[in-house]
Amino acid sequence: KVNIPIIGGRLRHSFFSFRIINKGTYLNSDSLSFAIAALKLTAKRNLPLFEDFSDTKGVYPNPEQWVDNKVFINNNFPKNQPSKNVATFDGLDENGNAYSKFPTKAVADMLTSKGFDFTSYSLDDSIYFSFYYQYQLQGTTGQIYPTDSLYLEFKSNPNDKDSFEIVWQKSALDTLGYDTFNRVLMAVPAKFFHDDFQFRFKNIGSNP
Repeated sequence: KVNIPIIGGRLRHSFFSFRIINKGTYLNSDSLSFAIAALKLTAKRNLPLFEDFSDTKGVYPNPEQWVDNKVFINNNFPKNQPSKNVATFDGLDENGNAYSKFPTKAVADMLTSKGFDFTSYSLDDSIYFSFYYQYQLQGTTGQIYPTDSLYLEFKSNPNDKDSFEIVWQKSALDTLGYDTFNRVLMAVPAKFFHDDFQFRFKNIGSNP
């Protein structure tokens, strides 16, 4: 594995491109081959990260900090919110359409961060992750379903885009107070201190 940082200078411009060249001395009868298993270009963010969505323009998350735009940024749904805006996991896609007939239990929305390089950190740095959440009764019945839940996941393998592990979850049935925001504070385990740390929230919704 080779990591090549591009942090400034003449390489950092809007028309950046790259090429891989093999140079060597060989005969016509020789055979030579290379295999590239994976290639990934990522723009890494630096700590600290603070996001309260108050500076977000429009209804989508800031693309400088988030890789998807499925959640709804607004100031209308929450109650007694600690900041101007929130990210609402409303079961609608980025175009405002309901996810097509998802079953009784299914992922309804996601919010995924961009990558962070955590290789220079250790447990002695005491990196903590904190956020606020609120469950709201919506719909015509206002009923809470046992499967309605919110999850927080951390990426465990920098070379596997799907290697997200659940580090926290909360059922709507266990959420206290529908007019207050609940705070979560947790230390980031050392196993996630790699060069492409990401986190994502997802909610499980019900469609009775």
